[in-house]
Parts: sequence; C-alpha cells; structure tokens
Amino acid sequence: MSLSVVASQAYCTEVARQKGRNFSHAFRVLPRDQRVDMAVLYAYMRRTDDLADEGGSPDERRANLEAWEAEIDTAFDRNELEGDPALPAIVEMVRRRKIPRELLRTVIAGCGRDIGGITLQTYEEFREYGYQVAGVVGLCCLHIWGYDGSDAAEAKAVDTGLAMQLTNILRDLPEDTRVDRNYLPGDDLDRFGVTREQLREGYQTSEYLKLMSFETQRARGLYSRAEELMAHIEKPGRKALAAMLTIYRGLLDEIERREFDVYSTRVTVSPWRKVRAVVGALFHG
Repeated sequence: MSLSVVASQAYCTEVARQKGRNFSHAFRVLPRDQRVDMAVLYAYMRRTDDLADEGGSPDERRANLEAWEAEIDTAFDRNELEGDPALPAIVEMVRRRKIPRELLRTVIAGCGRDIGGITLQTYEEFREYGYQVAGVVGLCCLHIWGYDGSDAAEAKAVDTGLAMQLTNILRDLPEDTRVDRNYLPGDDLDRFGVTREQLREGYQTSEYLKLMSFETQRARGLYSRAEELMAHIEKPGRKALAAMLTIYRGLLDEIERREFDVYSTRVTVSPWRKVRAVVGALFHG
C-alpha cells in the first residue's frame, strides 16, 4: 500500500532536512506549498544520485537506476505508487506543476554516467553533463517558482545549475578524482599543464593554482548570468534564488580564501553564513 500524498510529502521534507542542508536553508524563504515542492524535487534528485553512488558493483548500480526509471514510469503511466515512499509526492507535484517528465529521465541518464568513472575532455562536454545533473534542476525550479515562460529564463536557469555544479566539483575534487570522476575538462588541464594524476595525489603546484583560479572565474561568470534570472521569475522564487546564490557563492569564496586548498579539509559554509543568506533573501525584492 502506498503512502498518502501528505505522508509522502512529509517523508520528502525530512529527506531534504537531513541531507540537503544547503538547499533546505534556501527553501525556508518560500511559501509553504513551494517549500514542500522543493523538498519533493530534492528527494527525487537525492534518490537518483544515491542509486548511482551506492549499492555494490557498477552493474548492480546501473540495474538499480534502470529499475528506478521503470518505477517512475509505472507510477506516472499506471498510477501505481507502491515502492519508494517519495513516489506519491513526486507524481502529484510533477503533474500539478506541469514539469516535463523528460527532465526526470535526463537526471537519471546524467547520474548513470558517473557509474564506473567519467572523464570530460571539453567544456562543451562539461556543459552537457552539467545540464543533465544540474541544469534540469534549474528548469524544474522554474515550474515550481513560476516564471515568464521565456527561452531566456530557461537558459539562465541552466546556467544557475551549472554554476552550482562547478562549485561542487571544485569543492569535491579530492573525492571525485580518487574514484575516477574527472569532471574538470581535459582541455583546461592541458592548457595549464596539470595532469589528472596530480589532481588525484593533491599536488598543489603553481599550475594547479592557475587552473583553479580559471575555473573559479568561470563559475563566477555563470553566477552573474544566474543573477539575471531574477527578472524572469516570480517574487517568492527570487528570494529562494538569492539565498541559494549567496550560499553557493560562499562556498566559492571559501575555496578561494583557502588558496584553492580543497585537500586538507572539506570546504563548507558556516551555519551563521547560511542564516545570513536566508535573512538577506527575505528582504530581496
């Protein structure tokens, strides 16, 4: 027997509270219905990502993702909601917000690329991957927050996701490279004379510092375009976006403040800075 939609929403809200600390802070500035929908969206993304990262061999994880995609399709096509406790809330929210189902499939495809390792050679490949795992999240957010329906808004929403994804990549460089997840474009490494082996071993050479400075400035350019999204979305969404940008830019600032040493300790944003981001967003017009 499946959960009721209300119970499923409560489950998703708890998942977001426990695992999505950066996002859940930004949710607080939204009206309750949008806050719940963002938690449901997060629960879907979290479940998909966990299936790609956990659960045994690469073949087993691929099988788990395929089963999850089939479960999602069955839930929509036949209204069979048994299984994952997030399903009733996911189906209800996607239908009500008119989120294209193809976006859900795109996330699964993107997470599937991580299994067994991934190497991106060009910035175009990075954008393609980033669209699959993060840009589509920005597009889903547009449907939850409300927007003007323009192509410009959708392009800037994708850039918002890419900015946050690149920030995460820079922060998680040690963990990712050691499991053969090479997200920084190979063309960039070649340009600055850095090898993937050096990134895995944590050699912070002058070439490494130049590479990281370049990627940081690239992320800042994406954040500038993300700021332009404000003009296209409804007021409550602007507050959530402002909070998210402040928190993730805070991560980027901290990476830069540490002179790009992401190897000694994990880079985080302090709870106080997250609170300030939320308070600031509440007054964002």
